[in-house]
Amino acid sequence: MVCDTKTKYMVDASPYLGKCTQTGRMLLGEFYVKELTKTLKSSNRNITVDNWLTSVKLADDLLKDKLTLVGTIRTNKPDIPPELHITKNRNLRSSMFFFDKEKTLVSFKAKSNKMVILLSTAHDQPTLNENTNKPHIIDDYNTTKYGVDTLNQMRSNNSCS
Repeated sequence: MVCDTKTKYMVDASPYLGKCTQTGRMLLGEFYVKELTKTLKSSNRNITVDNWLTSVKLADDLLKDKLTLVGTIRTNKPDIPPELHITKNRNLRSSMFFFDKEKTLVSFKAKSNKMVILLSTAHDQPTLNENTNKPHIIDDYNTTKYGVDTLNQMRSNNSCS
């Protein structure tokens, strides 16, 4: 689903059909994001996705469509530098930024043994929230990630019967 973060209204949706889904050799997550953002092309909007959907290739493809991406990314992705997920010798609540043209990767040590990694094409500076010491990328992700969750909650509270 694609939802507006301010109104929580659904913009577009497509059912998941499991193995029957014809993706044209694209990864399933990449296919759904591209499919659901077709109507948003060239709108200069941001797409917030979770770690099941986030990839460097998807970020590059969305940039071509004049869309930015912010999302958590799994540490086992091949495009992630190994330095980003090493927790040893890193201070708690510390950040490490990597920049590649219009893409920014940030690794934030949230807990003693937990690293949170995000990819953004909407951020180009290593800025931190002065109160929490979290990167602004994380604040923006947390602010915009709840659109689909909120819509699902509203949907479950209403019935057509």
